[in-house]
Amino acid sequence: MSEKELLIKAQQGDDEAMLSLLEAHRPLIKRLVKHYYIKGAETEDLIQEGMIALFQAIKKYNVDANTAFTTFLNVVVRNRISSVIESTGRLKNQPLNNAIFYSEGLSEDSEHPITLLDQLSTRKEEPEELVIQHEETKEIAEFIRKQFSSFERTVLAYHLLGYSSEQIASKLDRTVKAVENALQRARKKLD
Repeated sequence: MSEKELLIKAQQGDDEAMLSLLEAHRPLIKRLVKHYYIKGAETEDLIQEGMIALFQAIKKYNVDANTAFTTFLNVVVRNRISSVIESTGRLKNQPLNNAIFYSEGLSEDSEHPITLLDQLSTRKEEPEELVIQHEETKEIAEFIRKQFSSFERTVLAYHLLGYSSEQIASKLDRTVKAVENALQRARKKLD
């Protein structure tokens, strides 16, 4: 089936055609977004924004136009990423961009998320100690959020809970070597 036929079917609500187009253009999205950077965001966040732009481009593209779909897609993706970068730089977004949420996961595991709140709520101590721990936890969380990749944060969180490298690898569907490398990088960053 041609790209034009897939676009028409996707615009008419055919989920298989939409998925086919999304998968076919994912490599292009990756190439386009690798040239951008947003403070505090990861490449996967930019790819996700690019995929949203791809979805919008599929819906809005005029199949009778003289413009190739990839040309139209390039423009839509670049505009979306530029808009996201611009919005994250606005002063009104600064508190959110720099916030650390207690409910923010230290791990990426959706089945067993580990949060700062979970870690704090397991301790019963005096109020003064809790305030000190709260400040220390905020500082540590901020350091980890800025310096560690999401994979490193996840691996470290499981490691701190006592999981072995093999168990972590199994939970995250990664190799033991990838987990151990992430732990090594995390250790170096903490030194």
